[in-house]
Amino acid sequence: MATAPAKVALTKKVLTQYLASDAKRLALGRQIDELERQLKPVKEAISAHIDQVGGSDRTTTHHGFVLSATESLGQPKYKDAFLAIATEQEKADLEANRPTVRKIHVAPEVK
Repeated sequence: MATAPAKVALTKKVLTQYLASDAKRLALGRQIDELERQLKPVKEAISAHIDQVGGSDRTTTHHGFVLSATESLGQPKYKDAFLAIATEQEKADLEANRPTVRKIHVAPEVK
């Protein structure tokens, strides 16, 4: 059962804090986007290195770091809304064609 929204008095102070917090949230989101852009070529290089020398377990060590990759089935953001209106065949097609998501892991080598 859904809970009722919290009772908040919309005072000038609360609205001012909301505005400041929302601006901070947006700025942090832009910082995250920029970091993702900077990390993308490094992630791609790590992924290629793992593919080249990682073996069947997709794990290798390099310069004192353990590099590994895991793959799992992704879930499109629209999946729940789509499933609510999709036919059985469309649901089966979506499930059969789920994208694969690859995550790269880097950790110091434990000796």
